[in-house]
Order: sequence, then C-alpha cells, then structure tokens
Amino acid sequence: MIQRLISCLCLVALANGTYAQTTLQWPFDQDSPVLLRQSPKKVFIHYFSPFPVSIDNKDGWGDYYEIGYLDPHGENDKHISYGGYLRQRPLPRKARSESDWYTQDMVDEVELAAALGVDGFTYNMLSVKDSSNVHWLRLLRIIDAAESVDNGFKIMLMPDMSAGYKSVGADVLADSIKAAVDHDYNSDFKHEVLYRLADGRLVISPYSAHLRPVSFWEDFADEMDALNLDFVLWPLFQGWTGYIEDFAQSDANVVGFSDWGVSAYAWQAGRKISLNNNSHHGLEFMAPVRPQDFRPKNKMGYEGLNSALFREQWDTALNEPDASMVQIISWNDYSEATEITPSTHTRYAFYDLAAYYVSWFKNEQQPAIIRDALYYFYRVQPHDAEPSSAYQDGPFVFSAQDTPQSEIELLAFLTSPGTIEITINGQTTSSAVGSGIQSLTVPLQAGVPSFRLIRNGSTVMEMKGNWEITDNIEFSNLLVHADGGTLEAPRVMPALGEHTINFIGQSYTAYSHNQDSSGTSTLINNTTGWRLTGNRWRKLGLHWPVTENTLLEFDLSITNQGELIGIGLDNDNDYITTGISPETPRIFKVAGAHGVPSEWNDFSTTYYAHAGGSDYMCIPVGEYFTGDMVNLAFIADDDSAASADVCLSNLRILEGKLVDFDDYIISSYGGVQDGQQGMPSSAVSSDGGLKLELSGNAWKCIPLDYKVSKYTVLEFELFCHDAGEILGIGLDNDTDFQDEKRFFQLAGSDVLLPYGWQESNGQYAGTTTFYSIAVGDFYTGTMTKLFLVADDDDNGSAAVIFKNIKLYEDYVR
Repeated sequence: MIQRLISCLCLVALANGTYAQTTLQWPFDQDSPVLLRQSPKKVFIHYFSPFPVSIDNKDGWGDYYEIGYLDPHGENDKHISYGGYLRQRPLPRKARSESDWYTQDMVDEVELAAALGVDGFTYNMLSVKDSSNVHWLRLLRIIDAAESVDNGFKIMLMPDMSAGYKSVGADVLADSIKAAVDHDYNSDFKHEVLYRLADGRLVISPYSAHLRPVSFWEDFADEMDALNLDFVLWPLFQGWTGYIEDFAQSDANVVGFSDWGVSAYAWQAGRKISLNNNSHHGLEFMAPVRPQDFRPKNKMGYEGLNSALFREQWDTALNEPDASMVQIISWNDYSEATEITPSTHTRYAFYDLAAYYVSWFKNEQQPAIIRDALYYFYRVQPHDAEPSSAYQDGPFVFSAQDTPQSEIELLAFLTSPGTIEITINGQTTSSAVGSGIQSLTVPLQAGVPSFRLIRNGSTVMEMKGNWEITDNIEFSNLLVHADGGTLEAPRVMPALGEHTINFIGQSYTAYSHNQDSSGTSTLINNTTGWRLTGNRWRKLGLHWPVTENTLLEFDLSITNQGELIGIGLDNDNDYITTGISPETPRIFKVAGAHGVPSEWNDFSTTYYAHAGGSDYMCIPVGEYFTGDMVNLAFIADDDSAASADVCLSNLRILEGKLVDFDDYIISSYGGVQDGQQGMPSSAVSSDGGLKLELSGNAWKCIPLDYKVSKYTVLEFELFCHDAGEILGIGLDNDTDFQDEKRFFQLAGSDVLLPYGWQESNGQYAGTTTFYSIAVGDFYTGTMTKLFLVADDDDNGSAAVIFKNIKLYEDYVR
C-alpha cells in the first residue's frame, strides 16, 4: 500500500492564529492543509482515470501495470514497437482484502493529495453517464472517496471534449453533470464534494473547450438552467489566445479560463509574454504547472531541464496577477509522464516540490527553509542512445524547436550557505552557494552519480543515485528519474521489495528517554556499518510500514556484548509499548549477558552472536508485529561498566518469506528418488528451524505457498561437507522434478540437465557459499513446494547444510 506521509505532526499555534505542522519529510513546516484550503488561491491536480493505484487488485510485482503496461510484450505485443506503454507506475502495493478495494485505493489517493494542501482534483471525465463504463464508475468512486475523507478536498468536473464528449449534444453533457451532482448529493455522507464557488455555483472546466463552438456552450447553459443547476464555466484551452474573446463575450457563464500549457522549458518564456501582452477579458486564470512530458507511444519527448520546467511554471503562476488558481498537470497521467504522485522512478521528488510551491502560492509568501533537503534528477540514458531491440521501429525524438540538454541536476533546499557537489566516474563538480533553493547541473554521462552537501569541510548530506546511466539499452526511455528528501525523514520504498540502509547522512538521536548515557556512535565500513560503544541507546529515522512479510537482516559483530544488545523498529521513542493493547514488544534481544526484558522479544537463542566474529541475522519482524514504523532502534546496553562494543552492518529490510523448517512437515520429493538404491535419507532442522541438514541420498520438500513473479529472488547459505552427485534447490507445484524445469543445480559430480539450470557445478567440501538466485528470470507462477536435494545414489555420502533460506521480491532489480 502507499505509505502514509504525514507523520510526526506537531501543531504549533502561531501569533496570527493559524497552525503550522512539523513536517519532517519536507524542508519547511507546512501550515495545516485544512487551513491552506481556506485560502482564496486555489490549487487542483489533474486526475486521469486510466491510471488508478491498481487496475486489478493484484500484488504490485505481478499486476496489470507490470504485465500489460511496463512489459514491452504487454497486451499481446501491442506496445512492442516502443518498448511498452509506460516507463513507470504508481508505487506498487499488495492485493487488498476489501471488496471495495477500488474505493479504498482512491481514499488513499485523496488523503495523499490532500496532504499537499491542495483543494482537490480536476477529474478528467472521459465518459458520458454510463453505469457500465469504468471511467464513469471511477468518477463516482472518487466522489465517494472524497466524501468519506471529509477534509475539504473537492472534485472539479472536467468533461473531456476530445474524448467522450467530442460529438454528443449539449443535453447529454448536462445530463452527465446532473448525474454526478445527484450522486454527490444523495451519498451516505451529509456534505458535498463537487467544487463550487463561494456563492454556491458549480464549476465546470471542460478540457479543450474550443473543440466545440461557443454556440454549443450557450446551449449547454440553457440545458443546465432547465435542470435547475446553477453553474459557471471555466474552459481549458490548447492555446487560449485564439478563443478567449469569443468565450468571454458569450452567454455561457464564463468566469475564468485555463490553458494546457507547454511541455518544454524553452517555450515557457513565450507563455509568460503571451499572458502579459494579451487581454484576459476580465477573466481569472488557472495556471498550468507540469513536471515533465514524455510519451512512449508517440516516441516523443520534451526537454523540461529536469526540475526547471516545474519550477518555472510555478514562478509564472506566482507572478501572474490574474492567476487565482493553479492546475498541476497531472496526478497520474503515466502515458504522458506528467505525474507527480509518488511513483517508482520519480519517487516523491515532484510531490515534495509541489508541497513547497502550493504553500507559497496559497500564502503568497515563500515558506522558510528550516531543514536541508536534496533532490536529484536525471535521465538514465543519453537521449540519442541506440536501442538494441529490433522491435523498436524508430528513434525517440524531441519536439521541433526543442533542443535536448541531457544533464544531471542536484536541487538543494538549504538553511544556510554550503557547497553542493555532484560526483560521477570519479569527477566531482562543486558549487559554493547561499541559502535557499539552489541548482547544480553537470552533463549526463554513463555511471551512477552521487550528491553531497558540505559545510565547514564536513559532509552534511549524501545520496547516491538509484539508477545507473548507460547507453547500452534495449529500448529508448526519455523519462527523467528523481529522488531525494530530508535527513530527518528519509523515505524508503517499502513496496519495492527491499531497501539497503546506507548509514551516511542519517540523523542519530537518543532512544527511549534516559537510557542513552555514554559512549560513542560512529559509522564504519565505508558508511555501511554503525558501531556503538559504552551504554548507547540510539535510533535513526526510518519510515517503514511493517507487513506480515517484513524481514530485517544484518550482520552483527560483537567485541563486548555488555548486558543487552538489541535492534528493532518502533513508531515512537519508547521501547515499552504502553497503551497498546495487546502490548507488542518492538525490540529484539540478539545478545547480552542479562536476561530478556519483558518488553523485548528474544532472538538471542535463535542466533547466538559470539564475541570476536561476525554473524548474519534475519529477523521476521512481521511475524511479531505490523504497522507503520518511523524509527530503527539499535541498543548496546551496559549500565554497570559502559563497555559494550558492537557493530551493525549490511542492514536490509525486505518484504518476503524467511523459511522456518520447524513450521512444516518435511516430506519426500522426486518420486522414488528419495533414499533410492536403499541409501539413507535424512533431513534434520536446527537453529530454531532456520537450518536444514541433508545427508545420504535425500530428496526433500516442504509445503510452501509462494507466488513467483519476475522479481522473485531466492537467497540462502550453503555449507557443503560432501556435494554427492546432485546438489540443488528450487520451487515447484508438485513432487515431480521431470514435468517442469524448476531445478537449480548448485554442485555435484553428475549433471541433471535437461530438468534444470546449473548455478555452479563442482565439489565445495568444507566451504560455505552464499547464493542469490533470481528465480523470476527462469520461471513464474504460483508454487506450493520448496524442494532441496542432496542426491548420492552411489554411496549415500552426501552431507550439506542449507541455512537462512528466504524468498523476497526485488522490485528495484
């Protein structure tokens, strides 16, 4: 599910009677969104109904976005000539259990958008009233969603004159508007959410209103009057100067106008001039703002200069006297890549920028920057990179009179002067800048960029780009990728399957009141590790919605275990979960000379962390508790001597399954293979079920249900005394290894082909090997068994140990 963004909200009364929130995820403290919506300046976000959070309510790594829109072969190769319909999607979620999941998804969207302080969505009405049309039904559902949230968020009706309304009569349009109004009025809720002016008149803002003559709109006004619907028209044009005079002088109740705006940064200056030099005929203006524009299906891109187009169009809105409204284009039009909703490849970057500029526009004052934030933007391939796929039938181009720039940008919100840096391929570009909003760009080149803020010779913040830039491509992709945020509330992408924690640039503070007393807290191992000494209880901000499938894995190295070594995820600053019923411990003891506190979980007997060595640990956190967590807690407790010394490194949070063999009945696999030739066959679990030792001539399986997607990864450790003839592992939906190719052979003197694949082959006596197998690259589907094989028909001497077997979804991969 989409992560809730508004956390740690502390309302603070100001001298003028308004309220500010502590919004740690942003560089400023936002006024209450409810109060922002009381401003006479209005901001709406264009909602495009073809792209809701989920189309089919399936797990995000195997839903219709993945198989139909992002896969180049999706929809029966319909989009193969341009490499897939889309290049990103809404943040994926797991399937919902509610029967009205579609409405609940829209509730999430309304709450997410409302948190920006905007006034609502402009809903693009693609269909006339039709109870069988999905786009009409989504209009009714989003009305229901806004009503159920009840926070002042509105829906402005925007009938699309280039789609469902391009040829219908004025009476049909009026009838559709009345149906929406009636649905709003007759809902189970006692308030209405369709947007009206202060005097009660309904606002209708037709998209591409100029596609129908003025006489059509005058007829529409008559039809609305006959239906006793008091309304105003706020038409949106594609090039407003050619139409505004006729509309302004009509009898169609026109009170304002809007324009779809431009998609290239170079063209925005001309739009500013046009607004200044042409009469608005006394009408108010709804200014367009968009982040970027890229249309795979048209093989067309526009140069927005990373964040520059978005910021420049906001500047136009801020300085245009007649701009009483802004329309952000868009919330979710993935077909044109204009979306600001949190997404897989633009993350929260444009969403966060929107929060800042919405407050600026509504309050008519630039918000004070009170915490540093860094955001980065870049394409992942040069605009002229040659695709290797023979399916792509032509180059992707930029619009005429639009010159691609291909740059990497670092956008910084700074509380005070500093130096901002971009490093790629060992070359660093630096710029000493003042406080405020600062931008640094360098030419795009192959590699993975990193970004830094430095003050007084010390690194304050550092980020590494999430995506590699390369010209070795299969299909063209002109989407600008983006990410970033603040130190105080760094965002992770829980729905993406896994997240590796880089400890650099994090904010470390005391955890659990007065427990933290003395010692050190330092970064180690090139910032991939965190060392505590003395008597330290520390935490760092880490937002993560723990599900039943959440795993916390890490390496732990102990020099002195002190009294208690603990780790956990928490939603407050107290290890005691007072007031929560039932009380659910959030901290896991992993070592220490003292017993387990009643408020902790005991994981020290499952994994024995010994002094002088490094131990891998994986804790199935979701089996103990679920919910939105905001802190990672790390504890080295030693009240008596303050001599604890422990290092935490290589920490990852996964969404997957850790196999506990004690939870299953182990049975035979492969028909007659298990114990064949009268050889012994043994499977013994230990270490709390996380280790399985196979010996003799063993073909074993457990009943493990798992839906393998193209992102599924199988990881484990393997200790080999004797590999025997065939050593392997895999997932299957029966016990026949010959009917489907499922087998991954890891070692052995024989070869199992053609029934599987060889990950490696040979004898590994006396060694431990870590394996990470991208199962989804080989097969997908619902599997019901995990099988493990140590075959040795010859003399039954195979002896191996599988340990820490886990399955998870590596969506980033």
